[in-house]
Amino acid sequence: MNVNSLISVGPNRRGYKMRWKKKALEREKLAALLSTTPQEQYGFKTPEDAANAAERILTDYRHRTELVEEHQFNQSVVRYHIGEALEHGLEESRINRVISNALADAIKLTSESQTPLSDYWSEFWRDHTSGVSPKWSKRNARRWLGLYKQERDIFFALPVSTFGDVATGRDAFRRMFERHSDGWKSHNTARSVVSFIRNYLLWLEGKNPDLINVVVLDAICRLDAVVPKGLKKEQENFAAAPEMAQSLIEWAVKSEWKICGAVILKLFTGARTNLLHQWKWSIVDWDKKAITIPKGQSKLKRTYSFSFDCIPHLEQALRWAWEQDGKPEPQEPIAPCCQPKFTNMKKAWINEHREIFAVIDSHGQMDLHKEIKPIETHKNMERAAFITYGAKLALNADDNGFTRDNVALVAEDEQSWESYRDKRRTYKQAEEYFALMRIENLQKIAR
Repeated sequence: MNVNSLISVGPNRRGYKMRWKKKALEREKLAALLSTTPQEQYGFKTPEDAANAAERILTDYRHRTELVEEHQFNQSVVRYHIGEALEHGLEESRINRVISNALADAIKLTSESQTPLSDYWSEFWRDHTSGVSPKWSKRNARRWLGLYKQERDIFFALPVSTFGDVATGRDAFRRMFERHSDGWKSHNTARSVVSFIRNYLLWLEGKNPDLINVVVLDAICRLDAVVPKGLKKEQENFAAAPEMAQSLIEWAVKSEWKICGAVILKLFTGARTNLLHQWKWSIVDWDKKAITIPKGQSKLKRTYSFSFDCIPHLEQALRWAWEQDGKPEPQEPIAPCCQPKFTNMKKAWINEHREIFAVIDSHGQMDLHKEIKPIETHKNMERAAFITYGAKLALNADDNGFTRDNVALVAEDEQSWESYRDKRRTYKQAEEYFALMRIENLQKIAR
C-alpha cells in the first residue's frame, strides 16, 4: 500500500501541509491512527518530506498495533498459568492491573524506540548551549547545528531503534558518509562526526537507558567499520624538541607583547591555545602554590586545580615568567594579544629560525628555504611535547618527581595520551626539555 493514497499534500504559508484522508484510512482499517496523531501537520519543506513523515507515523502505528495484539495473546496465556494463584486468594483485579501496567510500559518503550532522533534535538541543544551538560564553544555549536540541519530529514529522521542493531546502525553511518563524500575529505572530520553522534546517543541513553544499548553503540561506532577508506590521513601531533622549546622562550622574552607566562604554560603544562587566551593571572595562587582553572575555561567544563608540585620547577618557572611580564595584576590576561596575533607571531619567529624548526624529511634532508606552516608540520607542538616528555619521565622507574596521574591532571587529559605522544622523541630529550624550567637556565635564555 502506497502511503500517498492515504494523505493529501499541498502548499501553505509555512511550506507544505499534510492531511490524512479519513475515508482512505477507514478502507484500510486504519481509522484508529487519528486517535494518536493530528489529522493535519504543517511545516514541511517539500512534498517528499511530508510523505516521509507520514510513512514514519504509519510504521510506528502498525508496530504499536502489532505489539498490542502480541501482548493480548500473551495476556491470555498468562491468565491461564495464574489460574492456581486465583484459587489461593490472589485478587483478579490485582492481576489485571499488573498485566495492564506491563503492557502499557512495553508499548510506550516500543513507541519511543520508533521516535526519530530529530525529536530529541531541541532538548539536546538546550543542554549543550545552556551549560546543563558540558557546554559547547560557539565554534562547536555552529558546527554541530550545521550538521543537524544538513541531516535533519535523513540521518536524524531515523528512529532510535536503528541504533539497537549493529548492522543497521553502521549502514546509517556509511550512507551519511556517502552523501558527504565531496566535503568530508579527512579522517579527522569523519572521526569527529562519529564522536558527536555517539555523544548524542549517549546523552539519549542517559535520559532513558532502555532505549540505547551502550555495548551495541560502541560496536556501531567503530571507526574502521563506518569511516570510508582512503580519506586524507590525520596530521600527527609533533612534539617540540628541547632546542625548539628554548627558542620559543627566547621569542617570548624578546616579544613586544608580554607573553612569557603564556609560553611557559603552553610548554610546561600543555595548555590548550584556545583556552589559554581566556585565562587571567588570577588562576595562579602564589600563596596556595596552585593553579585553578574555572569550569567555563576548561576543556571538560569543570573546575580543576593542581599544585605547583605536580611538575618539578613549575613554581620557579611561572614566577620567572610573571616577573618577565612586568608582574601583572590578577585580572590581567596571561596572553594579552588575541589568538590569531599570537599564532601569527609564533609562525613568523619559527620561519626566521628555520635552522632550528625545519623538519627533516624521509630522505634525511632539511629544506631551510621552504616556508614552515606549523599547523601542518608542527601540530600541537607544545602540548604534544609536554605529554610526550612528561609520559616518558613518569613511566620511568627513577624518582624524578613526575607521575602519570600528575601529568594527566595538569594536561586535563586522561584519555588521549597516545594521540599526543611523539614516539620519535627520547628519554634524554625529555630530561633536557624539562631542565629548561630551572631558574638558572631561564635566566641564561633571557640574557
